[in-house]
Amino acid sequence: RVVSTAGSLLGASVGDTGVGDITQTLINTSGVTAAVTYEVFATSPASCTGQAQILTVTVNSEPVGALQTIIRCSDEPLNYDIQVQNINALGNNLPSVFTYTVTSSDEINFPTPPALDRTVATSNPITDVYTNASGAFYEIYYDILAEDPITTCQADAPFRVTFRIENEPVGADETIDACSGAALAYDLQDNVNTLGNSVISNFSWSAVDNGSVTCESTTPQTGDILDDLLVNVSGVDQTVIYTVTPTNDANNCEGDPFDVTVVVQSQPLGVNDAITTCSNDALTYDLQANVNGGNGVASTF
Repeated sequence: RVVSTAGSLLGASVGDTGVGDITQTLINTSGVTAAVTYEVFATSPASCTGQAQILTVTVNSEPVGALQTIIRCSDEPLNYDIQVQNINALGNNLPSVFTYTVTSSDEINFPTPPALDRTVATSNPITDVYTNASGAFYEIYYDILAEDPITTCQADAPFRVTFRIENEPVGADETIDACSGAALAYDLQDNVNTLGNSVISNFSWSAVDNGSVTCESTTPQTGDILDDLLVNVSGVDQTVIYTVTPTNDANNCEGDPFDVTVVVQSQPLGVNDAITTCSNDALTYDLQANVNGGNGVASTF
């Protein structure tokens, strides 16, 4: 017969009775110790009843976690503290260690090898990193079993934490030619559409300074179009390298940077000149020679 209970538990109530062995399943999810006190009477084969015996059962708590969904960007570490973000925030606050298994919503395209599973219980956070360069998000499932490291009491069942891995935009390195003095008008979204994964994006970009070219933007700029008007009067081709970082418009996830290399072809550079000629004399002024005195670019006039 149950004569008293202490703390919060399920599976036993004062006044419960029975015969034979005590087979009640005692459940304690409170986060602290509970207890059940039984009064037991033994009966001999001759139906003689002995004196009451008191049996006190201390019931250690099991850890409690809860279902949760977390959003992370592609290439962003999960950095998920199971104890703090789940057991403490959503469960019963019992200090615990954890094992888990990992699966994916799309094992064909985003497989989860067994090495991701945690087979030895620790309190370490989950720090895995997942890449998603597809056109949509996918999910990674962590089925977590919590255990009190002091009592070794385990949770009745694992709880699931779902990580939704949002996709990042993908662009590709490209080299283009441009004339000095002409605005670039290079479409960065077209790069992502034709060479990457077609994710609608916004962009930040800047150029590495080239001392022989003027007007390249060496401080960060934003926008879908590389629109610098590059000027090269050096007499030879010059290279300007732009580093571009795309960001997904829909989820604000940043993609890997890519380079757009612009080969800036030099414009001819002549010099002002003044000559004297006689009336009725045919002019024989060599314009290419003038440019040769500037930057030497072979030109037509």
